Amino acid sequence: MFPGYILIKAEIDDKVWHTIRNTPGVTGFVGVGNTPTPLSKKEVDAIINYVKLDIPKFESKFNEGDAVRIVEGAFKDFIGKVNKVMKDQGRLEVLVPVFDRETPVEVDLSQVEPA
Repeated sequence: MFPGYILIKAEIDDKVWHTIRNTPGVTGFVGVGNTPTPLSKKEVDAIINYVKLDIPKFESKFNEGDAVRIVEGAFKDFIGKVNKVMKDQGRLEVLVPVFDRETPVEVDLSQVEPA
């Protein structure tokens, strides 16, 4: 939800502060100066409710190796082969011939049809 950020629940004391600041990859806190800004209960509840929402489910009638025709977008009318099905994202990676090479292109499921 917030790439590159982590949310923690903690009572900040010197030991906790030191542990967090010395965790590999941690570069700082959101807040003013070196003081982290706590989230309100309302903000935390909103994040929790958002995370609990159902993730959309995509159904793909395509499998790896299937021939498809791209029907919209920059590669419209290209015929390619499905290299990867990403059902959780509703996308396919399709190998299309560009300059005599198979080039991977990501497309939405709605942008292709069976070839």
